[in-house]
Amino acid sequence: MRALDPHERDNRPNTGSPPPASVAARERPPSPGNGRIDARLLKAVFATSLLNGLELFDFTVFAFFGAIVGDRFFPFVQPMTSLLLAAATFGVGFLARPLGGLLLGAYADRCGRQPALLLSCWFATLGTAAIALSPTYEQIGIAAPLLVVVSRVLQGLAVGGEIGPAAALAMEAAPPSKRGFVIGCQLAGHGIAPLFGASLGALLSGMLTPTQLFDWGWRVAFAMGLPLIGIAYYLRRKLQEGGISDRTATGDARRRPIAQLFRHHRRIIAMATLLMGFRTVPLYAVVYFLPTYMAHVIHQPMLNGFLASTLSAVLLIALSPAAGIVIDKLPRRKPLLFATACGTAIGVYVLFVAMTPAATAARLLIGIASITALIVLGGCAATVLVLEALPYNVRATGHGSTYGLGAGMFGGTAQLAVAALMKWTANPMSVAWYVVPCCLLSAGAAIAFNERRAER
Repeated sequence: MRALDPHERDNRPNTGSPPPASVAARERPPSPGNGRIDARLLKAVFATSLLNGLELFDFTVFAFFGAIVGDRFFPFVQPMTSLLLAAATFGVGFLARPLGGLLLGAYADRCGRQPALLLSCWFATLGTAAIALSPTYEQIGIAAPLLVVVSRVLQGLAVGGEIGPAAALAMEAAPPSKRGFVIGCQLAGHGIAPLFGASLGALLSGMLTPTQLFDWGWRVAFAMGLPLIGIAYYLRRKLQEGGISDRTATGDARRRPIAQLFRHHRRIIAMATLLMGFRTVPLYAVVYFLPTYMAHVIHQPMLNGFLASTLSAVLLIALSPAAGIVIDKLPRRKPLLFATACGTAIGVYVLFVAMTPAATAARLLIGIASITALIVLGGCAATVLVLEALPYNVRATGHGSTYGLGAGMFGGTAQLAVAALMKWTANPMSVAWYVVPCCLLSAGAAIAFNERRAER
C-alpha cells in the first residue's frame, strides 16, 4: 500500500476520530521550545494580532466623529439620516469580512500564512488611507460616499481575511500544551484597539476646536490606524527570519481549499458560525451599546456607560491570556464553552433586570465585568476548538470565513436589532430578549460540535 502523504490526509472528511499515530507523528512540526513560550513565538503573536482590532478601532473612532463624517459625506439629507447613512456605510465592512475570510484564507492555505497576512496589510492600508484622505461631498459630489463604501469594503476584506491565517499561524507555531495561551494573547489585541481609539478620540476632542475637528481633525483620528498597519507589515515580513515555520500544503492538499471546506466540513462551518453568537452579540449589543442605553433609557450619567465600555476593553486585554492558560489545563474545550455561553445568557438577563435608574454604578460595572469575563473565556475556548477541528489545508479558510460570517450575522446586526426592539416594544428588557437566545443558540452549537485535538 502506498504511504499516505501527510497533507493528503487533510482532504478526507473530519470524522472526529484521532489520526493514526504514524500519520500524526509525520504531521507534527517541531515543538517550539519543547513546550515553552519563547521570544520569537511572542513576536509572531504580536505581529499577527495588530490588525485584529482594526475594525473595533474604526468603530470606536466613529462613535466620536460619526456626526461629522455623516455631515461631510451625506449633507444632502437630514442630520439624523446622514448619521444613519454613515453608520450603515461603516457597517458595510462586516459584509465584506466573510468574503475576505474565504479569499485570503484560501490563499493562506495554498501559498502560506505569511503571504496572506502581508496581503491583508495592503488591503487595510488602502482602505484606511482612502477614508482619511477622501474628498468630501462638497468637493466631488456623490463619488465621495461611494469612495468611503469602497474603503470600508477593502478594510472588511483585510480584517476578515487576516483572522484565519493569523490564528492558524499562531496555533501551528505554538506547542500543543500552550495553544490556548498563544490564542489568548492574540485575542487580547481586540481590546487594545478600542482603547486606543477611545483615547485618541477623547484627546482630539479636548485639544482641537469644533471647527478644527470638522475641517481636518476627524481625518487625523482615522489616519492613526496607518502606523499600526505599518508596524504589523514590518513584523510580519520578519517572521520567517525569526524562525517561525510557515509550511504550505503540497500536491492535492493545496487544490481548491474552498471547495474542500464546503464538501467535507459543512458541519464544522455551521457550528463554528453559530458559536459566534455569544461572542459578538453581547459585546456589540451590551458593552458598546451601553453608553447610549444608560444615558437615554435609564438616565444614568453618560460617564457610567463609558466607564463600563472601558472596563470591558481592559478586561479583554488582561483576561485573554489568563483564559488561554485555563484552557490549556483542561482535557476538553466543549464543557467550558457550553458553560460560558449559558453563563453569558444568564448574566445578560440579570444585568438588565438590575439596570434601573436607582442602580449604583458599582453594580452595573460588576455585571459588565462578569459578562466580559465569560465572553473572553468562552471565546478563547471556541477559537482553539474550531482551529483544532479543521485540518491544515483548510484551517485558515474555515476559521476566517466562519468568524467573518458569524461576526456579520450576529455582531453586525446586533445594535440595529436591539435599537429596533426597544423602539417597537418600549421595553428596555427587549435587549435581553434578543441577546439571551443568541447565547443559547451558541450553547446548542457547542453541544453539537465534534471536538478533535489536532497535532498541528
